[in-house]
Amino acid sequence: MLTLQATMLASFQGKGGLDANRMNAVTGMVVCVLILALGVSMIRYAFKNQKDN
Repeated sequence: MLTLQATMLASFQGKGGLDANRMNAVTGMVVCVLILALGVSMIRYAFKNQKDN
């Protein structure tokens, strides 16, 4: 995903004036939030199944 982003930024860099550092930061934050949400949901699922047994 980051390779695709880097390729897109390199190919469209002169046209839209995209800030590569800002786009990398936003993408990194989104990935971190998704991983955090996945971890929390897995922990909740584990505790729910533990109580049922």
